[in-house]
Parts: sequence; C-alpha cells; structure tokens
Amino acid sequence: MHIYQAFEYTIIELSGYRALKEIELLLWSQNIPYSKQLKGTPTLIFHNSQAEQALSEIHFYYQENRNWPPPKMRPISNHLPTNALIVNSLILFLLVLFHFQSMAILFRQAILKYGRFSAAEVLAGDWYRLFTAQTLHSDDAHLFSNVVSLFLFLALTTPALGYGLTWLTILLGGALGNLINAIFYQTGHYSIGASTAVFSAIGIFSVIGIKEKIMVHKGLKSIYVPLIGALGLFAMLGSNPNSDVFAHLFGLISGIFIGILCLPMIHSKIKKNHLLQFILLFGFLIIIFLSWASLPIK
Repeated sequence: MHIYQAFEYTIIELSGYRALKEIELLLWSQNIPYSKQLKGTPTLIFHNSQAEQALSEIHFYYQENRNWPPPKMRPISNHLPTNALIVNSLILFLLVLFHFQSMAILFRQAILKYGRFSAAEVLAGDWYRLFTAQTLHSDDAHLFSNVVSLFLFLALTTPALGYGLTWLTILLGGALGNLINAIFYQTGHYSIGASTAVFSAIGIFSVIGIKEKIMVHKGLKSIYVPLIGALGLFAMLGSNPNSDVFAHLFGLISGIFIGILCLPMIHSKIKKNHLLQFILLFGFLIIIFLSWASLPIK
C-alpha cells in the first residue's frame, strides 16, 4: 500500500482488488467518503479533510486482522489400524461365542446367579462380579445392541489409545461404574450386560474428543461439543426406563474419569508400541479369566 498527496487529495494505491474490496467495506461502515480508480493499480482517493480518519481506520483494521485467517491445523489422524480392527473383531466374536455357549450350558442359572452384578454381594466382597457381569447378556437382542455399540466406539477410541489400552480402560471403566452403582443401591439390585462398558467407552471417547478439539483449534471454545455429544448419546441410548439407567450414567462418569487419567497417553507413542499394547491386552484378558475363575460354582 502506497500513500501520497496531490494538492487537496490523499491517494492510496492498494496491492490488489481483494484489498480494495476489504477497504471499501470498511469505509462504507464508517461513512467515510471516497472515490476510486480501477484502471491499472486499484486506487482510493480522499479529500485531505477525510484522509486522517480514513488512514486511521485502515491502520486499525490491518492491526486487528494481521493474524487472520489463522493457519490451518492439520487434523489429527484417526484411522483404525488393521491390527486393532482384527483384535476388536476377535474379542467381540469371543463375547458372542461365550453368550451362545453359556445359553446352552446346563448350569446357565448358576452362571447367572454367581456371575451377575449384585449390589449387596459386590459390597460383601464378590469383586469378580464387577467384571463377569459385563460378559453376560439376557438374550440375543441385548447382546447384539451392546456388540454393535462397542464396535462403533472401539473404532473411535482405539486410534487414540491403541487396542490394548482401549480394551483395558473400557473394562476398568465398566467395573468402576458397576462399583459406584453398588454403592448407590447398597442392596436389592441385580443386572447383567456390557452396557456399563459401552458408556465407559463413550466417556473415554468424549475426553479424547476434547483433547483433539484443543489441539486442533488451540482453545477451549469448542470443548463443549464432545461433552454435549456424550450426554446426547446417554439420553438417546442409556435413559430407557427398562434399562439400568444409573449403571449407564455411572459408566459414563467412570469413562470420563479414566479418560482424564489417560490424557497424557492420548495420541502418544504408547499407541504405536505393539509390545506394550499386547501386554495391556493380555492384562485385560487375565482380568476376565481370573474373574470367572473366582466364581464359587461347584
């Protein structure tokens, strides 16, 4: 931008037609009279009596917008690796297989009696129920809804944490949700199903979403979006009067809490460490095995 005077007029030569349009909008908004010339270099012409105000407004405009538009941030990669997809599919297949096998076993009632979540018995020391209840389902429809939900939220969560850490945190989040549910009810409450783990996954995913919003947008203005999404999913999927609403709510809260603990590990090198991810996955499987091995079925 070049500025010079000719008699009683001040002349501003601009860098191009885009700059001309921007300055014209500014001048219109401030009711500053001017004339323009479009041949050759775009030029604005002011009477000297208006020039000082015009130059002041233009200077302030460029000062205010010197960092606009902000640089585009590269979105965080969120694709699901093939090995994670295989692991997730295999574990969900084992959950389905276990369901159909348990339905056919003669002592199905004993499995339900000793493996289900029971508030009073959890508080009495049956810790294994916090985990075994997550692998039991009342019927095929119950199983199907949980498997589909888990597959979806695993696909969203695994790219940020890795398959081993994801499965372990979801399981622990479901167990913590069940424990809070036991403390809430104290006695006389029973349930089965992986729904608490599903809402644990939703809670963990909401924390991942918040961190990604902060990393991409460099601010806190948009972090409410993942939280509103999590609460919306709870309202849509978890508030059915026929379901264990408080278990879903406590699972969501537990997932958010565990997600916060995992904040340093989100999109870190841990997710690419296959040995560590395998160890964490093995820990997940060991917890399931030890929980079922603790059942006092004779």
